[in-house]
Amino acid sequence: SNKAIDRKALRNSVFNQPELKLWLEENLHPLIYQACEKEIAAAQDHVYALLVVPLLFETNFHQLANRFCVIDCPADVQLDRLMRRDDISRELAEKMINSQMTNDARLARADDVISNSSSLEHLSEQVNTLHKMYIGLAENKRD
Repeated sequence: SNKAIDRKALRNSVFNQPELKLWLEENLHPLIYQACEKEIAAAQDHVYALLVVPLLFETNFHQLANRFCVIDCPADVQLDRLMRRDDISRELAEKMINSQMTNDARLARADDVISNSSSLEHLSEQVNTLHKMYIGLAENKRD
């Protein structure tokens, strides 16, 4: 049997039924948090680990991290990308974005920022620069 989640149906339900969103957060987030803790513990032998969480601050997953990198783009670009990625209406995309922390609030908590508003080449350069910096930070911490 196919046990795949129908993400589109779930997304429509969650953002149109606040009680379902609350239920999911109360029941799934603790399980996901525990799984992240295990993965982080398993990565202790690595120079550094990335925890990729779309709603990092909103879900308190930031407590698992030492440093915060925010990937940022203009609000209109974010809206357009979300509508295209998920093949959803503007109304639903706006509901999803409005359920999140504002970009300004997220940026205020960031240690590092990657701008994802231009070319893939520019994005790659920023990632490589941060990668080198994170290796340096990890090496300095060991000394």
